[in-house]
Amino acid sequence: MAGGVVALVTGVGSAGLWDLGTVVFIPASAAGSGAPRVIARADYIAVAPDGRDIWVQQAGPPWGNGPADNPAWLVDEAGRRLSAVSRLPGRVLVAATVRGLLVQTASGGSALVGQGSRAAGPGGTARPAGIAGDDGIAGDDGIAGDALIVAADARQVAWQSRSCAARCPLHVTSLQGGPGAVIQLPAGTTVDAADTADFDPAGQHLALPLDTVNRDGVATGTQVYVAGIADRKLVRVPGGPIPLVTLPAVTGAIPAGSTHVVSVRWAAGGSGLWIGAPTGFTSRLATGRRQARC
Repeated sequence: MAGGVVALVTGVGSAGLWDLGTVVFIPASAAGSGAPRVIARADYIAVAPDGRDIWVQQAGPPWGNGPADNPAWLVDEAGRRLSAVSRLPGRVLVAATVRGLLVQTASGGSALVGQGSRAAGPGGTARPAGIAGDDGIAGDDGIAGDALIVAADARQVAWQSRSCAARCPLHVTSLQGGPGAVIQLPAGTTVDAADTADFDPAGQHLALPLDTVNRDGVATGTQVYVAGIADRKLVRVPGGPIPLVTLPAVTGAIPAGSTHVVSVRWAAGGSGLWIGAPTGFTSRLATGRRQARC
């Protein structure tokens, strides 16, 4: 986000659900980084479309060990509250978009809800509005009611239909009425809902981890790709695949043969990718020239 980095530090508590985490903002600029400061307690966070403020949410079961009404509100980099509280029982925050907050339900349905603005201030107008049922997003947004949200930023959403049986394409839908895209994924690959994809700052490319599966449908590792939204092409990021988890299987947590949970994030200037996995953290730099070929 503009001005620094926001992070959520949390852990698993009772019943295997997330405990309320600590939201930390770390000021950063070309001159270096400043001291981190705690700005909220939350289970989920999303950077607002202005790139400066942060939506935070505390969530109750089945999402976390927070309040049952899943309250969400807007804060600035200092932790000052900028909106009234939106109570979203049964829904958790996925992203903050120009059309409202994108939330998802336990049954897999999605919705866009109204959001307050920075100008509203404490006690402002951030209240749920136009919430769809569990079977779809409010309004005619071109997103399937059973959508698995793969990635979202302020202006677009990447998703797959959960009802698709095989060779499911990736859909990219603009929330501003612009042209969308349907991108065919490589044979023998599948989206892992636990992985994290990311649009670049310009909204022209999507960094996308995909699990590789064999003929029996068993995952063998994870490879990161970059999808061009305009040309609908996928380019594999150089380097070998991220292998299967090497930790012992843990009943109810880590099944045997699991792939790493892979998270990708674009650098602030959009000229490189950070790729993280649970047993370590590495970076792979994609040059501007390579991006131009995506």
